[in-house]
Amino acid sequence: MALHTQAAGARKPPQRGPFADLSLPLELTVRADGADQVVELTAKLGQGGQGAVFATQNRNVVLKLCAASGDEQARSLVRRFERLQCLGLEDLPIALPEAVVEAPTLTAVGYLAPWLEDMISLQHWLAWPSGDGEIDVWYGQTGGLRRRLRALAKVARMLAALHARGASYGDVSPGNVFVSESLDHEQVWLIDADNIAYVVEADGAVYTPRYGAPEIVRGQNTATLAADVFSFGLMAFEILTLCHPLIGDEVNDGEPELEEAALCGEVPWIDDPDDDVNATNLGYPRTILLTNRLRRVAEATFGAGRLEPRARPSMATWADALSRAADGCATCTEARCGHSFRVALPACPFCDAPLRDDMTRVDLQLWRQGDALRAAGCVGASLRSWVFAADAPLHLPRSALLGRREWLAQEPALTLTRTARGVRVSGDLGVGGGGDQTTIVVASPGSTDPKGDSQRLGRGRVIDRGWRVHLDPERDVHRVLVVSFEKAK
Repeated sequence: MALHTQAAGARKPPQRGPFADLSLPLELTVRADGADQVVELTAKLGQGGQGAVFATQNRNVVLKLCAASGDEQARSLVRRFERLQCLGLEDLPIALPEAVVEAPTLTAVGYLAPWLEDMISLQHWLAWPSGDGEIDVWYGQTGGLRRRLRALAKVARMLAALHARGASYGDVSPGNVFVSESLDHEQVWLIDADNIAYVVEADGAVYTPRYGAPEIVRGQNTATLAADVFSFGLMAFEILTLCHPLIGDEVNDGEPELEEAALCGEVPWIDDPDDDVNATNLGYPRTILLTNRLRRVAEATFGAGRLEPRARPSMATWADALSRAADGCATCTEARCGHSFRVALPACPFCDAPLRDDMTRVDLQLWRQGDALRAAGCVGASLRSWVFAADAPLHLPRSALLGRREWLAQEPALTLTRTARGVRVSGDLGVGGGGDQTTIVVASPGSTDPKGDSQRLGRGRVIDRGWRVHLDPERDVHRVLVVSFEKAK
């Protein structure tokens, strides 16, 4: 039976704040680096309780403005923005200050920051149509499940990289995350960076309604890494399933005070296995859309982690679960459908079309070289699995292949393409800034000595079923990709 969903109710309008009534476009004179300059504000990208972010006439620059009630607050904001310039986060796609500015005519201060053009906020993934029959079409036309999983995985990795440096983001919400508008690109950026702070220095907390961690909503804590995790989880769960994890039937049908209690963590989450008081059938069925791993991470976040921040998983755990879920998605064979879905399902849940039969499966495993007491071969379960079809090459990042979590290791290192003769493997695993290369060799199914009787990866090398791609075979224990063409299960 095809999958359909009910709309989870009308969403509340976004919060108002400073500059909510500003008429655009607007030519604004600002003072930056001691000199006046004119900046044309062309569109509002985001609005929060503290200020707003605007697109400018320069498509690669945005302007963040915060209202200042007096000279002392203005000086405090300037110090905060100048401090952001010194955090060393330039390697992350975050709109950080390049120049601190003052806008006297608006009684505001702010900063100019770099930007990528043609980006839209994740709010557009929460603006579903009102008619139930239109939601499935809209979900597919806006990228479907796999695009959402990939984008959210990138956000999670970005936040994990921030957390690894001891800093929290402070206001994780759909309006502060931007993704490429074109379905051909998958860039992700964060805006509104002025709440980023080292945890030991955090002296307050800012949150977007419906996306604050319970302890923050209750006013009992400052910004923490655990609060970022909870806020991200709320956003990710709702974007994927079209249902807020804390707002089920009990809350939807109750008084407004009950929603406040739920957002404070005082009501069980919608999929609590021990208490179904707040259960709901709204949104997409989680057992169909989400992998078992993702559901476990959600349970840890909204179950025990709802009231105990230390029980929440890390941001890296969310990133891993989302990435693995995206890796296991296939595109529906029905052209009019356009959805992607989990290959663990026998058919597309949106239209019932069967799983396509041209899938290639790639498993990442550990290889242990043999000796006098043991045979060579793969050991243990797969570390990671991917599936791809003949019309969609598979791009594998260095982070997954070599077990690295750095943000800069996310760019594709190897590309696998299905051809009439097998699978073409191209690329390299260059590491470090000095041009070091990780050796890659390919080995036939019968080969047991990747050091001796294997062949180095050439440009566009085509391999057949059962062949292996050895990553750094000089090591007795190393990683290996095993290719199979049978229908993925």
